[in-house]
Amino acid sequence: MKLSLKWLNNFLELDDTSPEEVASKLTMGAFEVEEIQKVGAKLKGPIVVSKILDIQKHPNADRLVVSTVTTDGKNKLQIVCGAKNIRAGQLVPLALPEAVVVNRKDGSQFLIQKTKIREVESSGMLCSPGELGLLDKSGEEGILILPENAKLGQDIIEFLNLEEDTVLEVASRSNRPDGLSVYGLAREISALTGKKLKNITFCEPKISPEVRIINPKIENQNETFLFYTCTIEDIKVQESPNWLKYLLNSCGIRSVNNIVDITNYINFSFGQPLHAYDLEKLTGDFLEARSAKSTEKITTIDGKTRELKEQVLVIADKKGPQAIAGIMGGKETEVGETTKAIVLEAASFSQHKVRRASREIGLTSEASKRFERGVDSVLTYKALLRAIELILETAQENNKKPKAGKIQQAGKPQHKELKIILPTDLIQKVLNINLQAHEISLLLERLNFTTNVTKQNNLEVIVPPSRASDITRPIDLVEEVARVYGYDKIPAQAPGITIISSKSLNLLEKVKEYFTSSGFSETYLSSLVGEAVLKNDVLPVCKQSLVSMVNPLSREHAVLRQVLFPSLVEALKTNQSYGINLIRLFELGKVYFYDNKAKTTSKETGVTEKLKLAGVASGFNEAWIYKDLSREKKNELLFFNVKGILEGFLSKFTDVVTVFSKTQESFLHPNFSLKITLEDLNIGVFGILHPSLEKKLELSGPVIVFEIYLEPVLEQFKKTIETKRFIKISSTPVVERDITLDLDKEVPANLVTLEINKIKQEFTKSIELVNTYELNKDTKSLTYRLKMQGLKQTLTSKEVEDEVNKIIKHITSCFKAKFRV
Repeated sequence: MKLSLKWLNNFLELDDTSPEEVASKLTMGAFEVEEIQKVGAKLKGPIVVSKILDIQKHPNADRLVVSTVTTDGKNKLQIVCGAKNIRAGQLVPLALPEAVVVNRKDGSQFLIQKTKIREVESSGMLCSPGELGLLDKSGEEGILILPENAKLGQDIIEFLNLEEDTVLEVASRSNRPDGLSVYGLAREISALTGKKLKNITFCEPKISPEVRIINPKIENQNETFLFYTCTIEDIKVQESPNWLKYLLNSCGIRSVNNIVDITNYINFSFGQPLHAYDLEKLTGDFLEARSAKSTEKITTIDGKTRELKEQVLVIADKKGPQAIAGIMGGKETEVGETTKAIVLEAASFSQHKVRRASREIGLTSEASKRFERGVDSVLTYKALLRAIELILETAQENNKKPKAGKIQQAGKPQHKELKIILPTDLIQKVLNINLQAHEISLLLERLNFTTNVTKQNNLEVIVPPSRASDITRPIDLVEEVARVYGYDKIPAQAPGITIISSKSLNLLEKVKEYFTSSGFSETYLSSLVGEAVLKNDVLPVCKQSLVSMVNPLSREHAVLRQVLFPSLVEALKTNQSYGINLIRLFELGKVYFYDNKAKTTSKETGVTEKLKLAGVASGFNEAWIYKDLSREKKNELLFFNVKGILEGFLSKFTDVVTVFSKTQESFLHPNFSLKITLEDLNIGVFGILHPSLEKKLELSGPVIVFEIYLEPVLEQFKKTIETKRFIKISSTPVVERDITLDLDKEVPANLVTLEINKIKQEFTKSIELVNTYELNKDTKSLTYRLKMQGLKQTLTSKEVEDEVNKIIKHITSCFKAKFRV
């Protein structure tokens, strides 16, 4: 929300308060000010209203004229000018010597001086809109012609409201609709600074009974709470008055015409969107707020034709929809230059209905932003009165006043008096400040709450209509007290209790710690994916079990993910596009599957969620050792580097040996593709991305990916923690034995380790692979080192030999291995 301080001054006197102070108060009061901007041209007088008395040709230049002007009706000044649009009798702005205007060519400041132009004296300069900062350098050429109500000698800066303004960029909050209006923010600043709001009057219009009436109708009171209409005839659609145009322009709102500008002014002033319809283009004698029919369409004022669904709320006449309620009006009944009569609509709609319609049709507007947060329907009528008053003032033609019809109403304001009992000791408990009941009462009354001290010395608080959507509990009132009292005044104090984190959270933190310490960076990516993943047939996605969004924000956010690594690969690609070559990323997140089973209760969603760990790795550091490696060597180096990290992770978190074995996945390199098994359960895959997929995604390879179902690993970790106990340190010596076996190359070494672990005695403390050797193309040699130690007494030679022989016999039967003596 852009907040103009000049606009703010219409509701609150801030002459002695700097913009920085206002920004600080708002920020500390929970409305963060993100930026402070100066807007408007830096003009300096004297720049005054003058009248052209006479125009003569310049004696020495064909394109120039010599005009005679006056600023007081008596004294005359000679001004040389090159504009072609001036005529005798016109009122125009005149910059006198020592004035500063805008240089139209480059926007710099331009000092006016008395000078001679082609030997003819000129005592100033007649100003164009651009020289007054009203148009940029690409705007129309020519002198600005002033209206007839301008007074000779009047200061142009004051007359046209050209004073430099300060605009604050105030962050909006989803639970504070009043924060999207100047009046709402004025009330906040009043409470935070102690300055009083100006008295604002809302005048009832004089009713003309002959004006045609358009009646409001409501189909569903739960969707449209309140609906006003008012017809205004004999209007002139024209340029808005200067004060209105420049207030809107300062906040980035384009001026259209007086009628549209007034509806925008009311919207930003009071947070109440309005819409004006051309009366002659309406069919019938009513406007109805109803749900659209499935076959209906509407062309909105942005020129786009939109198909409407049944849940979308519309404003319709006898012919059909003329506006999407709370979002945007229709092109067919738009107010234009030929409009002579209008129907003003002011309404209050369901927040949820407008929000859903906005997502459904993919359209957001200044009106929808306010209706989605909740409009104060108690203020709706007053806002309409102010709009009618401004239209009657600004839409006159030849002193002929417009005529307003009777305001018609359907529905009623949605406000029930809400009373909250606030225990005064709650302030002490939560904020650690000691305030008496009357002190708390004064703080809340600054925010327009009505308070009453009860017999128990608590406060009975009545919530104002403008805050009914976000103040519902005593703790909400505590927050309001803190804001007005001042967060900076609340003493800092450490919490009095310690919150113990859950075991599952601790486990996940340990997983994160392991990978960050291994050189990986954690990422947080969207759980939603779209066409890029769904259309890639090589990715492991089951389309029958996809969980789709009802109202996706875009095609790339249409379904919940079933795999994590595609999003990580996209993140890797983004990093590579910025010239970052050494990339290690991981993510802990959930994947989602629709199981299509019959639901036994209404609370079931039919969606299964599973926790996964995924990662990607690519590139090497700049060390010389990596520069001359072939792609194959780089593949192997990166592959085994990441495999070692994964093995370390799995061995750290489980006491069960995990097996990496060859597999075939369409998205992985055929020679570098492994599946990961934990106790005969496939928990994940690991490998190098397939070269064709790398090329398709325009990646710089090799790219390692892995994805693991994390829940089985965490379950094993929990069991390990629960069974681990401190044991006495043995004082007996350790006995080491090496066994060497020859076996088929296809047998994974860790599978041998797994089998040894199954039959070993308790005194065999560790089994470590210490050497590998390739004998021929079919056979390899593995050497394992066994470490054995008795807890209470030294192991005998027989015990050691029996253990070794048992292991040799078992491995021989399992893998047809040959042992060496």
